[in-house]
Amino acid sequence: MRAMNMKNAGDMAQWRSLRADRRVRDCFACFCLGLVCLFAGIMLVPERLVAQEPAAQIELVPGAPNANDMISFNISGMWRDGCVPQSPVFFISGNTVQIQTSNPGLICTMAVTPWKLTGTFGKLAPGDYQLVVTHVSPGAPSGIEIGRKSFRVSEALLNERILPIIVNGSAGWAGLYYQTAFTLIGGGNAPLPATLQAYGNAAGIFCPGPNRTASGAEVNLASGGAFSLSTSVDLPFFNGWARVRWEGPDDLQASAQVALIAADPAPCTALSAHPSYEMLSSTQIPAIRPALDFRFPVTLGPSIQTALVLVNPSETETVDVAIRILGDGGENARLAIPSSFVVSLKPLQRVSGFLSQLAADSPSISALLPDQELFRGSLSASSTGLIAVGALNIFFPEGKFENVTVISPVR
Repeated sequence: MRAMNMKNAGDMAQWRSLRADRRVRDCFACFCLGLVCLFAGIMLVPERLVAQEPAAQIELVPGAPNANDMISFNISGMWRDGCVPQSPVFFISGNTVQIQTSNPGLICTMAVTPWKLTGTFGKLAPGDYQLVVTHVSPGAPSGIEIGRKSFRVSEALLNERILPIIVNGSAGWAGLYYQTAFTLIGGGNAPLPATLQAYGNAAGIFCPGPNRTASGAEVNLASGGAFSLSTSVDLPFFNGWARVRWEGPDDLQASAQVALIAADPAPCTALSAHPSYEMLSSTQIPAIRPALDFRFPVTLGPSIQTALVLVNPSETETVDVAIRILGDGGENARLAIPSSFVVSLKPLQRVSGFLSQLAADSPSISALLPDQELFRGSLSASSTGLIAVGALNIFFPEGKFENVTVISPVR
């Protein structure tokens, strides 16, 4: 019996030993499983970070390129740490443009960091394209996509600039009239053939001359050479715009000086021939490259009003232009007139008027001089097609005017 009890005691001890070993193995297995999960989690963290990476903001210059344009890019964003994208390299394959960024850094600050890259990938053939931005780093050696943008390159067109404000002829009183002088300056290293064509409510604005019609002129600009031509004030009143076109990669400068003259009208006399005391008001207006978006400052009050000019240079397409009058904080302004409205422009159409009149869709004097405090803000014009925009500040009661600088942000 005693031997049997000892045997049972030995079996019990062995069972307890096996049970302890099993617990150790189970704990070891759990520990190993925990390590696997831990390392798996660590390995998955970069992938989750990659998936949540904020998309890069991509801008192209120009925003609506054609086959003659050198296309540049601006890429920016906020990065998860200090190892921001850098060293952009681009590759073009078919209709895909890839911009590869990189950063070899292994130790990075943990703060979210702004970044920006710029560059140029040149001219592209007409067609639809995808621009893909990727990033290569030690944690993602095969690269990850951080941005994408679709864009279209249109057929190569003649280079073009628009002079949106051209006025000529009687101002409504004897001895008081408007006159405009055009100036073109050639660039590059070779002669530059260019054409000037006016569009408006009257048949002509120029006196007869060589290489000239009643509403246009052809000129061959030498490198750095200048061409000047004034309207003839004896012709019927003209209120319109003009287009300057030329071929080739070289650029030119074009501008129009618009003046209000108090003198007896002298046919075919240059604007520069008038002494200063005969010029009641004068302003220089640079030519505008057609674009989709424009911005400029506006002022509305009893003694000053901003006048707006919209031009659709297309010969075939109608465009809609969305106008917004904005306050200091970029919000829609609170005015006695609508702060947002839409203007439709038919092919080659020009619409002009005081901003308050266009907003109220009324030519009345109440719309011209709203009963409110002086307002200073900005205007945003966004179009469904390429347009040109001009603006003048008109001062009362003399009616003097000055040009307002307009800019075209990249879309």
